[in-house]
Amino acid sequence: MKRLLLTGSSGLLGSCILQRLEGEFELLAPSRDRMDITDAAAVSKLVRGFSPEWIVHLAAFTDMDRAEAEKEKARFVNLTGTENLVEAAKSIGAKLLFASTNYIFGGEGNSPYKPYDPPCPVNYYGYTKYLAEVKGKEILGEDFIIARFGWGIWKSKRSVKLINRLPDIVREGKPLKLADDNLQSISYAPDIAEGIRVIIERGLTGIFHLVNEGEATSYELVKFLLSRMGYDNYPVEKVGLDSISFPARRQKYGVLAITPPVVLRPWQKAIEDFAKRMREN
Repeated sequence: MKRLLLTGSSGLLGSCILQRLEGEFELLAPSRDRMDITDAAAVSKLVRGFSPEWIVHLAAFTDMDRAEAEKEKARFVNLTGTENLVEAAKSIGAKLLFASTNYIFGGEGNSPYKPYDPPCPVNYYGYTKYLAEVKGKEILGEDFIIARFGWGIWKSKRSVKLINRLPDIVREGKPLKLADDNLQSISYAPDIAEGIRVIIERGLTGIFHLVNEGEATSYELVKFLLSRMGYDNYPVEKVGLDSISFPARRQKYGVLAITPPVVLRPWQKAIEDFAKRMREN
């Protein structure tokens, strides 16, 4: 059984990944109190003590809008924190799988981004993730594996994402206005976890896009989910992305190309599973 260190396991995505990987690996998932990734000495001590074969690095500053206002903190966590883990991995000969994002691309294209397409980060969050990709490859080479995600979908009572709040929104009869000109890839947490498991079990290297097959706009995604939750006729107004104001710029096109041999099921199947879990809650 491979020894695996997982960072960010207390986060919304990390907790989902942890549930899937437990039992598959000899796994250590330290809390932030036990290992702050921005503390190089603490990282080195824990990594050397546990001596994992793989590190799965999910911990990050992921709030895109806050990142625009707190650039120093975002860069410190996403770049310096990653560098600390990469250096620790190198010291023991471990591989590191780094969770990255489609936001390293500019979002002005019209065909799926391939793994080695030139980056052009759409916002500061994407920029910090791009810098971390570069630094990791520089230090670890082939032992630094990149896993990029699209729109993250996972069931969590703690999440403030609209998709998790849909049942409450419908019950309260709140109006919904969603962009229908922002094509994206979708990354469903249980499928991300399976993709990570495959990468580790097969010892794969390179850049992988852990996204479900297909693409959707915000409007298409939510309308599909509403239909699977029994709210087919709930009104949703189509709007343009440019009419919605965010501190951090969003992509109009953020679709990532599928990267065999890690291929995830179509996003519709993933959302049907998500809807079932929501109904069971």
